[in-house]
Amino acid sequence: MRKSTFVGRMFDGRGANLVLLAALALGACDKTPSWAPGASRGPSRVIDDQVKLGEGDEQVWKIPAGSYHLRVVSSPDGARTRWSGTSGCDGSPGRETKEFETWCQISGEAQLNIDNPTRTYLGKSIAVSVLLERE
Repeated sequence: MRKSTFVGRMFDGRGANLVLLAALALGACDKTPSWAPGASRGPSRVIDDQVKLGEGDEQVWKIPAGSYHLRVVSSPDGARTRWSGTSGCDGSPGRETKEFETWCQISGEAQLNIDNPTRTYLGKSIAVSVLLERE
């Protein structure tokens, strides 16, 4: 009488039930395992945008509740970053900066406003790169 190994049983039809049971168990899980293809492996990008803002122009995004990391870089002059609808985020109200970075916690829907505060009417625009990641 020949001894049967697990691998041998799996491929000779008798182990098919085990394979089917494992597939069903993985399919019934609410959470995708971290090793599975397409699984979340860290922060997800909510905004990854580059905008050009003329004098006094503003770009607005609605942001749902969550924990976020924000990075704003502008040139040749600074941009102003403001939040409304939340007290859990630092902004740079009243001052323009060429680089700004913050982490924040939003408990309800909020709004992120980035503007070009320059109002000299000489036509100077700024290029702004905005990266907002949900932690």
